[in-house]
Amino acid sequence: MSRVLRGAGPLAAVILLGASSISAQTPVEFGLGGGITIPTGPTNDGLKSGWHGMALVLFRPASIPVGFQIDGSYQRLGVDGGGGHFQIIDGTGNIVYNFAVSNESQFRPYL
Repeated sequence: MSRVLRGAGPLAAVILLGASSISAQTPVEFGLGGGITIPTGPTNDGLKSGWHGMALVLFRPASIPVGFQIDGSYQRLGVDGGGGHFQIIDGTGNIVYNFAVSNESQFRPYL
């Protein structure tokens, strides 16, 4: 079962990377994601597997190759040996550079 759960993350990444952008023509894009959170190392001793969700907003003006992205995530894991849970809330701000590609290309690299 553990191997199945560990394989779910890379599979989800491949699926999400292959998806086309819904709002390719607008300067503002939104995104949602989620999955399974699996504790490793010392945290594996006290925490159970859990779940996470994330959301992002990207502002990318058409006139320049630089955009601004804000994202946040929430993780929740169960605690071994009793009730309760462990939570992680985080967020980041990013400057995103988009490389020039042809309009027909489905590949849109960014840094």
